Amino acid sequence: MSLAIKVPPLSALGPAASPRLADAKRGILRRFPDNKAPNTIEFPWGMPLELKRRAKDFLTQITDRLAEQSSAYLKNALADEVQPSQYQYVGLASIGPVSLSGDTAVEGALCHPVRRLRAGEWAAICAIEWNNPAPGPAGCFSSRKVLGGRAWSLNFDSINLNTMEPGPAQVFTGVFPEVAPEFLVRAFFFEAPDPGPDAALYETNALFTIPSLPLATAATPHQNLEAPPPFLSASYAPLADGSLRYLVVPE
Repeated sequence: MSLAIKVPPLSALGPAASPRLADAKRGILRRFPDNKAPNTIEFPWGMPLELKRRAKDFLTQITDRLAEQSSAYLKNALADEVQPSQYQYVGLASIGPVSLSGDTAVEGALCHPVRRLRAGEWAAICAIEWNNPAPGPAGCFSSRKVLGGRAWSLNFDSINLNTMEPGPAQVFTGVFPEVAPEFLVRAFFFEAPDPGPDAALYETNALFTIPSLPLATAATPHQNLEAPPPFLSASYAPLADGSLRYLVVPE
């Protein structure tokens, strides 16, 4: 599974660049509009080149595993008769936070989420949206065909649970091609905010919606990449806790 890299050119830097960078450092909402590439990486302004390489390695590990795990799921799904009430149209899993610049960011350990970040440390939270490739019950279209050509939205929202103030956030939007991809992978990169003199507990949630349909799903945390994501498991519980909690400590 390939990854497309999209890095803003240096020529794009202009009078508005400094405010954008300042907003990114404060964790203010950033919005990336329509992009049909299912696995494009959007890097924020000010992110060091070495960290971009680590982020690409991390996401490549994820997509490679997804390809293997999906093949096993599809083989089992085609062998079983799916009941209408059991067919999963979409699934969403979140992975992270993964440290990209802290003392836990060592080669070979990028796929291990952490539970503590230091203020100012670059981190990533990845969301994997899944469109079921298996045919629907009674010969109906698969989710990939049903959702093809439709607009989608993926929101990351964070909150400081100590103060109940908003934390880093990001919104991705796009339009699926005629046949939706099996996986839509998006990574939310951020610098851990300054919690003040004391540590603070943060929570990040991801929400995927199809505005033209009454369809929305919240992410289920997926921290063990050796195992398939929840939506590729027979015991998938779409209403499971959708929050990722982590501690941010002062520098």
